Amino acid sequence: MQPGLNPRLQTVADLVVSGRRVVDVGTDHGILAAWLYLRGVSDQITACDINEKPLVNAAKTFAQYGLTGKIALVRSDGLAALPAGQQEVVIAGMGGELIARILTAGVDRLSPDAGLVLQPMTHHEDLRVCLAGLGFVIRAETLVEDEGRLYLVLRAEPGYAAAPDDLTAFVGRFTDAADPLTRRYLTGRRAYAAARADGLRAENDPAAARFEALVRALDALLAKKEETS
Repeated sequence: MQPGLNPRLQTVADLVVSGRRVVDVGTDHGILAAWLYLRGVSDQITACDINEKPLVNAAKTFAQYGLTGKIALVRSDGLAALPAGQQEVVIAGMGGELIARILTAGVDRLSPDAGLVLQPMTHHEDLRVCLAGLGFVIRAETLVEDEGRLYLVLRAEPGYAAAPDDLTAFVGRFTDAADPLTRRYLTGRRAYAAARADGLRAENDPAAARFEALVRALDALLAKKEETS
């Protein structure tokens, strides 16, 4: 018997490179870690969480699938309690700003060839900027729909990347508004940028101009689809 993954976690799992040591940060119920082990993606997996309860839940999941003692369970604030040399780091279901803080604080725990599989719930722009600053290049970005909601999943690896401009940080490589999922993503990002601009403008914050510029840029991307329809 093997656990099934929802579309969001399946997309995360598909970006994990096999044959490497894997750490699942914020493991929750341990379903992803169990799936990776049982599918032979890795037999060296650590499931960690900052809180004890998720680790208890993960232990129950591992027992259910005969994995007790095969997947390490570690209570850790991000990567802090882990040794150096982590090869494949998976962080899914957290805000992009939190993922960025975890990676920045734990960069010394990563191996020189570390791969990062990340699924930010919010603040995608913070994460993209952080990755470039830490010396990581985004090698893959994909969108997946799960129960009516759209999620971003990406894979990053060591390499030089210039600091992204505002639009690239905000939407990554998703600029083809003709693709239905991309169009939904761009529309959602536009709504977010517009809300931020409105809020900052009401506070007379000059940062409103940045989000106003993003709204105009996103309007231009979305208009390209209308021109070709």
